[in-house]
Amino acid sequence: MSTSAAEPGLTLTDTTVEEQLITLLDEAWKNGFTVQSGIARSQAEAVAMAASLQLITTRVNRDVFSREWQITAKGLRWLNETKEFK
Repeated sequence: MSTSAAEPGLTLTDTTVEEQLITLLDEAWKNGFTVQSGIARSQAEAVAMAASLQLITTRVNRDVFSREWQITAKGLRWLNETKEFK
């Protein structure tokens, strides 16, 4: 099975993706958003990336998870540092 060398994907160095993450993390920080919200659905790839990078989480504590995405300490640090250099 061969795959195309030009398959689409997201990279953090892409300015558009960075802007998406900034917008997403701003929303998570200010309001939070549910896992089935319009934001989560329309920006599913950015949500997946942010969660994989541990910038957002649904974890409340060790054994409890919520239905709402919230920014993590790492996410808030990334957001502040990224905005600072813009």
